Amino acid sequence: MTDAELVALAVAARNGLVLPADTPARAWWVFPPAGEEANYALVELGGPNGAVGVAAVERRTGSLLSSTRLPGQERHVVFDEAGALELAGHPAGRARLVWAPSRQTASPLYPLWEVRGTSTSPGTVYVDLAGRTWPRLDPGGPGGGPPPDLSPSG
Repeated sequence: MTDAELVALAVAARNGLVLPADTPARAWWVFPPAGEEANYALVELGGPNGAVGVAAVERRTGSLLSSTRLPGQERHVVFDEAGALELAGHPAGRARLVWAPSRQTASPLYPLWEVRGTSTSPGTVYVDLAGRTWPRLDPGGPGGGPPPDLSPSG
């Protein structure tokens, strides 16, 4: 996985969303939760004040898996790896974007940061793009995953 690949996938995203060639882009690799090789790139298009588009671009073919235009009023990916580590409470850990259909996210445009702790602070936590933390990814689909525990704690 190279920076050159990310640049090529950003071009594919711009073309797919019919945006000018000079539209700024940021891109991240997105992995399956248990995988070591990225499946696609998440490409955010627009300047520092707001995204005008976002696309999930398949790594090998450059085809758009999903994409949408945005109003350009805010960033789509609001915080980076360091922000995810901080939100997860593992500032010395490692973070990467992951996606699989789950109750936390059904769209490849909304991957989660998978944050792995260290030997002194072990564990894995998921942080969605809105900054909410999750202890695990629950299977998606109708009735996917266990029902929430609504009993009073006490």
